[in-house]
Amino acid sequence: MALPKAQELVSSNPVVVFSKTYCPYCVSVKQLLQQLGATFKVYELDTESDGSQIQAALGEWTGLKTVPNVFIGGKHIGGCDSNDLNPLFIVLFCRCYLLFAAFLNWLFISPGLSFNYGAVYCLQKPPA
Repeated sequence: MALPKAQELVSSNPVVVFSKTYCPYCVSVKQLLQQLGATFKVYELDTESDGSQIQAALGEWTGLKTVPNVFIGGKHIGGCDSNDLNPLFIVLFCRCYLLFAAFLNWLFISPGLSFNYGAVYCLQKPPA
């Protein structure tokens, strides 16, 4: 039951951070995403009744048993274990994703049409 819930959270949100409120690494990742202006979903494992089950399911799914556990565009980016999640990698990944999406928009979509691609959505600032 926990794995399908985690997979649903990941598939229905452009950026997901599985976190714990007291974890300094989680705080750093969330601050970085906020500074980038990203719209992201945070699932605080220590405040949810099924948090330990979700964390165990994430461990089986991704091989990462610690937090933060970050997904961007449905892809597992990692956490803060050694060599996993580098903040620079997140920035570069998001920027490259945006550039590629903008290029595809320019290449394939006529100027009069709207093209809603996930990277632009995930990096939009939330409405005031």
